[in-house]
Amino acid sequence: MTTTSTPPGPVPKLANRVVSDFSLPIGGITWSDATPMTAALATPTTGREMPCLPEWPQSAVNIASSWGFIPCFRVSVTGQCNANCSFGCHNEGNSRDAQGLPVEEYTKLASRAARLGLTAVKLTGGEPCIRPDLPAIVGAFHQAGFADISLISNGSRLNPQLQRELKNAGLHRLTVSFHSLRPDRYQQLMRLTPDHLATTKANLQSAASIFPGNLKLNSVFVPGMNFPDEVLPLVRFASGIKATLSVLSVLRGGRFGPPLSLLVRKLVQDNFEILRNHTTTKRLVDVQTLMLKDGGAVELDDFRLDEAVAVKNSNPYCAACPLRQACTEGPYAFRVTANGRFKPCLIRRDNEIPTTSP
Repeated sequence: MTTTSTPPGPVPKLANRVVSDFSLPIGGITWSDATPMTAALATPTTGREMPCLPEWPQSAVNIASSWGFIPCFRVSVTGQCNANCSFGCHNEGNSRDAQGLPVEEYTKLASRAARLGLTAVKLTGGEPCIRPDLPAIVGAFHQAGFADISLISNGSRLNPQLQRELKNAGLHRLTVSFHSLRPDRYQQLMRLTPDHLATTKANLQSAASIFPGNLKLNSVFVPGMNFPDEVLPLVRFASGIKATLSVLSVLRGGRFGPPLSLLVRKLVQDNFEILRNHTTTKRLVDVQTLMLKDGGAVELDDFRLDEAVAVKNSNPYCAACPLRQACTEGPYAFRVTANGRFKPCLIRRDNEIPTTSP
């Protein structure tokens, strides 16, 4: 089906908090005159008919206006991954065979996003380190003026030489998915062989010196698998390399149980000396970080889950979504998939917009 759209007008820059009274590009909400309604587009997720959406920067402004905050900008450079996590990694909404875009397209994307006013980006996958040109992609965002460029990886391919290349290209921060120190559980959780665990631990030791103070470990705790008995070993490991351990959990049976972070907090408080409790705001939700006297920190990011998902009921964009009840993320991120589509919602595909030229 061939569709056309009216060229959008000037795209306003995103501010720290965007306030607007225009309607949003999603089914069920009245569209404003500024939003072109053209050919209908059948949605693969909901089966509804929706108008073609405007160019992605205008849509980003609209959505941020509704959400009431500037979301994180997550750019997937590949859907491919050498791991296959057993707890159900969402893979940023990518197909696992998506190879990503050429560096030239990321250069264009970075420039357009910078003109929009975005200053921070997280490069994701799949596993980004699969790409040999990853430093060039980092460099594209650095050249565009991004002040905060971070990367999330499973760490198994993040060797010291690559770390130095990424740092020289402009990478500021590293996040590594790291869920177990036990080879058997590591293999069960990541579906990678135990030798990958040894390699990842060595890579983390290197990263701690190359990115001092800017290394985070994302740990997904699964009750009955690596929780509760691996909480303290993982915190000790993170503390030993002066990294932040970010506590995550998984959704079971369509509902969140008691916040796992509350249990982690008690374990940490009972076994470590806490210097202070630092609170930051992520997507309108407070996230607490326990700063450890011996170094490192524990970020109780799991606190955000129930509250952040609840935020979807308080903004017009999410309130009108036909999949709202099934959503387990809520307002969170501006994603760009590995095939170059702007993706504001993790579980939907019908509201994606191409970011690349035809």
